[in-house]
Amino acid sequence: GRHVSPHGWEIVSTEVEYANVKQDQDVVRIRIHVARIWAHYMYKVFFPLFMIVLVNFVQVFFPVKDLPSKMEHVSALLLSTFALLYVVAADLPKTSFQTPIDWVILLTM
Repeated sequence: GRHVSPHGWEIVSTEVEYANVKQDQDVVRIRIHVARIWAHYMYKVFFPLFMIVLVNFVQVFFPVKDLPSKMEHVSALLLSTFALLYVVAADLPKTSFQTPIDWVILLTM
């Protein structure tokens, strides 16, 4: 049949089991196996963060005496990173533990 998948997820398989436990009790078990679509997070999180980190390395070529320009550059990138994380936070799952994507985000800061 036709599968309707939530955004960022793919339905891998479905199973339906019917069991007659007792004469007056029926049990139906429905199992839905889902997997995250990893490309979604690559385009929404990893690639933009990678670009911000890459652009941050441009400051190495600023003259050492030009500290205000370096600070402006770093400040702008820091604000860009926070803005990106604010927008992306709605797409990330809410968990009580650190996921690999959380560690990548923390390490790029």
